Amino acid sequence: HLNQLNALLESMDDGVISWDEQGNLQFINAQAARVLRLDATASQGRAITELLTLPAVLQQAIKQAHPLKHVEATFESQHQFIDAVITLKPIIETQGTSFILLLHPVEQMRQLMTSQLGKVSHTFAHMPQDDPQTRRLIHFGRQAARSSFPVLLCGEEGVGKALLSQAIHNESERAAGPYIAVNCELYGDAALAEEFIGGDRTDNENGRLSRLELAHGGTLFLEKIEYLAVELQSALLQVIKQGVITRLDARRLIP
Repeated sequence: HLNQLNALLESMDDGVISWDEQGNLQFINAQAARVLRLDATASQGRAITELLTLPAVLQQAIKQAHPLKHVEATFESQHQFIDAVITLKPIIETQGTSFILLLHPVEQMRQLMTSQLGKVSHTFAHMPQDDPQTRRLIHFGRQAARSSFPVLLCGEEGVGKALLSQAIHNESERAAGPYIAVNCELYGDAALAEEFIGGDRTDNENGRLSRLELAHGGTLFLEKIEYLAVELQSALLQVIKQGVITRLDARRLIP
């Protein structure tokens, strides 16, 4: 039965790690060893904290014997940062608490989190074609859709900038990705920075992606950008210029 269990764990798409109440590694499957850049055989019996620098959210959960479910976190292994979506299951027994950690494929989980978000149907075909000015707008909109550069839409409130942005999204190579609209007037307070750009704080147990991260692989439409808090404007500028995000309390860049 033990051989059957090991074969089952090795066949999983998820990485699987378990350690005992002393923190010593008991099991690691090939997928987890590959993701975390560890030698599965040499790692057996060693302290998990000797092998990896654990993310703060995981350290806190271990300390409190608290479960986690689908939380995005970053490990450090072999001087490299490794993103993963993790699920932690404490096994509480009389002799102590052991743990089972699942490492879910991060890109697969991101796709799952965003698969039902931001689906918009408005296209250039829905716009009237009989007006010369509208035809000119559609022409430039299609040019913008073929470009990888940020697009600035100018116009009075209520003229249809959001619908135009949806048409550009659906015409672009990112049409299969999410379309996320953000009203920057709601983020005039820097206290909402974590919801806007994300954070790695130890109490961030829900694993939610920020608004910027939700738009990964798709389109981010920012309305009323002039209301965005000054503290968030620099983060947004980094995204526009470099295509990366620095989460709050984080040490790495997220593309």
